[in-house]
Amino acid sequence: MTNTKFTPGPWAIHDNGSYLDIGVPTGGIMIPVYPTVMIGVDYENKENAHHIIKCVNYHDRLVEELQITLALLDNPHEYTMTQAQNRIAIVSEAKTLLAELEKEPTQ
Repeated sequence: MTNTKFTPGPWAIHDNGSYLDIGVPTGGIMIPVYPTVMIGVDYENKENAHHIIKCVNYHDRLVEELQITLALLDNPHEYTMTQAQNRIAIVSEAKTLLAELEKEPTQ
């Protein structure tokens, strides 16, 4: 996507023991997302923070994969053999992306 209207990523979480700060790690420091998102440290908040990070960091790949998949589904009879072979690669990429999204977050 070229018209990004949010802080470019990848985003990450900094846990200082008192709160979780969501931002962009740059040069060894965390640049907080504006406005700064500070979340109290407990199990549910950590899970929510990791979910936010996953959604932000995978957004562009998901949109791209959906666009490619929809193009294939909209025009299934317009593909040459080479393009048909590309369908296998596209399905493989979609499966890889889904497996990554289904992984538990690393703490």
